[in-house]
Amino acid sequence: MKYAKTYYREDKIMYINTINRYTNLASLVAILKNKELTLLDPLKWEDQNDAHYLRKYGEKKRFNSLYALCFTTAAETSHHWKVFAPGADGVCIKINMNKFLSYLKSIKKNEPSIAHGKVEYKYLEDVENKKTPLRLNRLPFIKRAMFRDELEYRVILGKKNKESKKSYGIEFDISIIDRIVLSNSLPYDLRKPMVSLLKSIDGCKNLSIIRSTLNDNGRWKKACERAE
Repeated sequence: MKYAKTYYREDKIMYINTINRYTNLASLVAILKNKELTLLDPLKWEDQNDAHYLRKYGEKKRFNSLYALCFTTAAETSHHWKVFAPGADGVCIKINMNKFLSYLKSIKKNEPSIAHGKVEYKYLEDVENKKTPLRLNRLPFIKRAMFRDELEYRVILGKKNKESKKSYGIEFDISIIDRIVLSNSLPYDLRKPMVSLLKSIDGCKNLSIIRSTLNDNGRWKKACERAE
């Protein structure tokens, strides 16, 4: 199996096969119908420390508009569902990392300012240490250590022109999606019609779509019968 190389820290190579995008059903339908991944204005993020670093990056790069899209390299956790895809309409889009990197490379010619990479998690004393320079191109990929469980992978796109829109779509091929996972909060009787609806979207007939078993797994429950 081929694995993509990405960097968590500059001296450590991490191998990952899939990145996950947690979102909701409405966004998923738009993504599948438009065949576009949507990058959003990061300056409105709740984490203003994070937003500030991206703002400074944009200013120093002389971008008048900046957009970002966030994924996680972490395996499925209750935390990710509750924070990034809460409720019955939460979904997780599992994207093949190697295909995704090839895709980003292919659009570099038309979008030369696109940048991507794993987020580095640092402590306050790390970013204040004048003996360790902060590199401009790494500013969008630095976050406080308290968020390290997110294991984030991020895509950044800057524009020299001032854009009036708060989001920016980049086209992609459905084949980069390995699987779509529906929330385990979605009622069982809604799973089949939801899968049928998603597969009816042009180009999505062969998508693998399942319902998460994080909170209700038959194999896990059956295993306790071994207890004596």
